[in-house]
Amino acid sequence: MYSSSGDSNGYHQDNKQQFGMSQRDRVRRVRAKSRDGFGEEQKVTPCTEFDKAYFNSYAHVGIHEEMIKDHVRTNTYRDAIFHHQSLIEGKVVVDVGCGTGILSIFCAQAGAKRVYAVDASDIAVQANEVVKANNLSDKVIVLHGRVEDVEINEEVDVIISEWMGYMLLYESMLGSVITARDRWLKHGGLILPSNATLYMAPVTHPDRYRESIEFWRNVYGIDMSAMLPLAKQCAFEEPSVETISGENVLTWPHVVKHVDCYTITIDELESVTTTYKFRSMMRAPFHGFAFWFDVEFGGPAASLINPRVPVLPTVPSNNSPMDGSQRKKRTNPNEALVLSTAPEDPPTHWQQTLIYFYDPIDVEQDQLIEGSATLTQSKENRRFMNINLRYSSGGRSFVKESVMRKKVQSSDFSPSKAAKENRCSFMKMNLSSSITKPALFNTANIFSSLNDGKLPSTTLKTPLSMSPHRHKTTATQILKTSFKANSSIANAEVPVEVEVAEGYSMTQFCDKVIDVFLNEKPRVKEWRKYLVFREEWNKYKESFYTRCRTRADRETDPTMKQRLISLASNVNKIDEAMEKHDELLKEIQDNPTDLDAIVAKRRKDFTGDFFRFLALLSETYDNLEDRDGVARLVAKCMSAVSAFDKTLESLETLDAAQAKFDDILNSSSVDAACEKIKSLAKAKELDSSLILLINSAWATAKESTSVKNEVKDIMYSLYKAMKRSLRSISPKEIKLLKHLLNIADPEERFSALATAFSPGDDHEAKDPYALYTTPKELHKWIKIMLDSYHLNKEDTDIKEARKMSQPVIIQRLFILKETIEEEYLEKTTLQTQPEGDTKSEEE
Repeated sequence: MYSSSGDSNGYHQDNKQQFGMSQRDRVRRVRAKSRDGFGEEQKVTPCTEFDKAYFNSYAHVGIHEEMIKDHVRTNTYRDAIFHHQSLIEGKVVVDVGCGTGILSIFCAQAGAKRVYAVDASDIAVQANEVVKANNLSDKVIVLHGRVEDVEINEEVDVIISEWMGYMLLYESMLGSVITARDRWLKHGGLILPSNATLYMAPVTHPDRYRESIEFWRNVYGIDMSAMLPLAKQCAFEEPSVETISGENVLTWPHVVKHVDCYTITIDELESVTTTYKFRSMMRAPFHGFAFWFDVEFGGPAASLINPRVPVLPTVPSNNSPMDGSQRKKRTNPNEALVLSTAPEDPPTHWQQTLIYFYDPIDVEQDQLIEGSATLTQSKENRRFMNINLRYSSGGRSFVKESVMRKKVQSSDFSPSKAAKENRCSFMKMNLSSSITKPALFNTANIFSSLNDGKLPSTTLKTPLSMSPHRHKTTATQILKTSFKANSSIANAEVPVEVEVAEGYSMTQFCDKVIDVFLNEKPRVKEWRKYLVFREEWNKYKESFYTRCRTRADRETDPTMKQRLISLASNVNKIDEAMEKHDELLKEIQDNPTDLDAIVAKRRKDFTGDFFRFLALLSETYDNLEDRDGVARLVAKCMSAVSAFDKTLESLETLDAAQAKFDDILNSSSVDAACEKIKSLAKAKELDSSLILLINSAWATAKESTSVKNEVKDIMYSLYKAMKRSLRSISPKEIKLLKHLLNIADPEERFSALATAFSPGDDHEAKDPYALYTTPKELHKWIKIMLDSYHLNKEDTDIKEARKMSQPVIIQRLFILKETIEEEYLEKTTLQTQPEGDTKSEEE
């Protein structure tokens, strides 16, 4: 194709001097003799008028700008040069079709001793200026002429060339590389790239067909169907160079031709024929074939034959027609650098070459597509390529003949533009990669923002705004990555059906969703990614369920029938659950200040599935502020739920304590009641809630004027029994706390706290009766005391609460608690945490 190595084998000038070099220089612009080992003059292809026109086309700067801006191409070549730097440094290199000289300069930067930059186009004049500007004239020698015509009076160690055209072989520049190899390359020399492979595969592309053909059926309300035959001829007569995506490809690719640059001969390039058999991986309209290639930058061939000895034509470079390797011959990237133009790989200026049929063929899943393809150099102009496609499927056979004359039907290449075009929305039924269609169900805002490559950025007015246009993705886009275009699912039993998207009926769309859920994304967790888009899903879910039932009723295969029934049932369960989540979310949005009340009323609905629903929803937003809004809402909900659960837990604790207290009061005697208190203490069931109840009962009875003295005596006896029991079971932490709380000086208190946590041998020896504990244990008892205080405050009025606990003591407890948490518990956690836990937290 055109390349920075725009082929240099055509335009010939007989100037005595070129770029300041005289005839005495080692490079002379005269016709050379072959050094093929037999002493015979090499057959030189004459330079035709077509060749001259071809070379002139590469004199324009635009073509080189496009190629150099193809970062995939240029970076791969540069990486390959420096990857093989040990084979280039100090060596002689020839750049076949140097163009602007960029590859020659890369080789000079890699340490080449000398680089011959050969180009027949007038761009060679500019290349020479570029070399001078980079102070490389001593290393890079620009030769303005064809490879067949220029003379290099030494062998070369390396040949580099960007010779690939559309469909790999278009423009026939590989012949110039072969000529350079046979004339100058040393035995065991390096050729970059070393290998190339041409692929083909059937494709479906409803968008392209609809835009070019179906458009004429209704033009501003005018029937222009009479234009269809001419439109088909103009759109699809010649090959089209354009970018498609992996979703357009119906099968595994087939290897048309494998090229070994060390052994291939010029004769092999005159005609390439392959036979193929494909099986469609889906039901879809078969619109034509796509061709693409990749090249490898491997090292010198271990068994490289002497390039001066003619290669026997009985050893073709391509694989046997039906060899298993034909299915997909892709190089392991760990073994060699690869430059790929495949639909699933990053876009390049080569794009893909498509041969469209005038009318598509509907194919079913696993349907056989077989035939042959022949690519031959045009006799009129060897730069052109004649393409003959014979194909048959479903009992019908066809022939398509086309001529690759020039790049047609292609938009200007731009890496960013190509990347943008590959982002297509879910609701465009064809799911291709080049044109974004109006959205199904009038979600135009989503798709217009996708066409711009970004989304509108607005501020959340509520904790979470759920407006459809705020989503970065829609359910339709997600399905785009899952199922392929198959507009042939159109149902004959529905003669007239309203379109839900341009050219697509609801039935067709539902069939696609069914096929995705059954085959592409059979796991339930994947379905939630589609159903999370509630507004869209609600508009077609009933049609989806109806279509599942209809297909199940008509299905003759019992297994498929059951799968359809189960699909509808399972999707409906998820749908109902997500509808409940969505309804709860809307209630929270409508009443953001009543979150606590909503939690209290609907605690059972705040499940793990609800929070997973929110997480799934967050992923549909592109704007960071929107995602933060979801995160804040999740945090508020979790905080409200946690507070509610704590209160509920406290209430349950109080209920349990009340039951124990009632049991004590129902004892047969005071002694029996006191014995129960003692037993509870021994069983460690004399918790803070029960202690508060006994304390409160004694305080109320003592101060009451209406309570009889007998009752007061009973309550006092219970209170004393409780105090004795506490003293008998009082842990050392309580005693330590009493000691710490009696220390008024904060610094002295913190020093005592540190001593209690790390006594050491000296301290224990000096004071064997001192109290020592761990931060965790002391923190637990402080928390129990504070919980008791708060429970008491909730159950009594403020005045009574103040009597039971002095504010200064509570304040000191809080300070101790915070000090232990900040100074001791966090450090202990970090020191004792396993490496795996730390790693998972970071992740």
